[in-house]
Amino acid sequence: MKSKDFRLPAIVPLVLYNGEYKWTVEKKFKNIINKSKLFGNNIIDFEYILIDINKYEKEELMELKDLVSAVFLLDQKVDIEEFISRVKDIAIGFNNLTEEQKMMLRHWLRVTLSDELKGKLGEKIEDILIAKKEEVNRMTSNISKTIKETFKKTREEGMEKGIEKGIEKARQKDVEIVLKLLTKKFGNLDDVLKEKIEKLDSDKLSSIIENILDIESLQEVIKSI
Repeated sequence: MKSKDFRLPAIVPLVLYNGEYKWTVEKKFKNIINKSKLFGNNIIDFEYILIDINKYEKEELMELKDLVSAVFLLDQKVDIEEFISRVKDIAIGFNNLTEEQKMMLRHWLRVTLSDELKGKLGEKIEDILIAKKEEVNRMTSNISKTIKETFKKTREEGMEKGIEKGIEKARQKDVEIVLKLLTKKFGNLDDVLKEKIEKLDSDKLSSIIENILDIESLQEVIKSI
């Protein structure tokens, strides 16, 4: 009797998706099997449940205040400032979470954050979830400050690199002009002279270009560099 009454436990296929593009993958298993119609009802078939995290509104998740809604809030595609704000809201407002659930959420956050994001955050943001409420504002404020300083420094370094790149590009253009002018005026240049010209700074290159009509020999060029 026991063997006849035995039932397998339910297995429900589920896909949790947090990508920014619309999910377009076929959900019925049978539809991805080649020539599945030949087998009729004898082929294994099922349809998985799709949970698209980014379709949930923030306000809707904030009202639930449970572990799943907290994970969904932190797994949605948002910028860093909004991400920090959500961690703060969960730490202060999700009073229904047990200590065990907070530790589970903290562990999930620690293992899912990328090394790049951890570096930008400065502090261990997962510790906010188990901090005392009076400490949460201070911790999130420090992290936000660190991020702003990091972005400012990155932006300034990017501008400096852009300026340096622009100057070098202009210098390379002047090198090409000088080589063409000298070749046109004096014929083919030897490799040693070419190498020296390629290393000249912008001022010396500009001087050669401006005085090309007055230069009477390559020796004058060699002496000037």
